Amino acid sequence: MDRVGKEGPAAWSCRPFSAFVLPFSSIQSFFEKTLAFILAYVVYYFLSLRRRG
Repeated sequence: MDRVGKEGPAAWSCRPFSAFVLPFSSIQSFFEKTLAFILAYVVYYFLSLRRRG
């Protein structure tokens, strides 16, 4: 948050793009995204099983 004041409002124009691209370049956040996706899929799977049962 303190970085915003230093960079100024001009940095905000490219910030959403860099915030979207940068996580994909780091392996740790890639595993976090994969784990979150698997967890969401498992929850959805169990919910669908519950509906059928």
